[in-house]
Amino acid sequence: MKANTEKFDALVSNKTSGWHKDVNERITNKAWQDKAFDIALKVIRHMRVNKISQVRLAGDMGMKAQSLNRILQGKENLTLETICRFESALNITLIEVIYSNTEVYEPEVVKSVTQSQFAAQSVAKESVDLDSIGYEKLAA
Repeated sequence: MKANTEKFDALVSNKTSGWHKDVNERITNKAWQDKAFDIALKVIRHMRVNKISQVRLAGDMGMKAQSLNRILQGKENLTLETICRFESALNITLIEVIYSNTEVYEPEVVKSVTQSQFAAQSVAKESVDLDSIGYEKLAA
């Protein structure tokens, strides 16, 4: 019995594992890690279908194969720049920006607001709700 206890004590470390810190970090970073994993999965599937190696993709993107490997494991917090580099190298769309407003505002749309409309709202010019006033398109 004493031999088993000695063996156990030899295997047990006095060092604190820090697993609580790891768990808290995973909880804190869950949102971006899930998205990074989804992006990595889409890239990997595209690479398999098109028979693209990690080495080739890393070269096309101007990065080291080790860095690409970490990204493809879903362990990197991707920047928009990196995502755009993937999209360009693979000719795919990884993310899309979806407008929350139902009306798409185009650069040629002019917010024409007259002084009387400002007075009718009886508010300062800076705080006018332009959506309630309306827009007029410029004639081409």
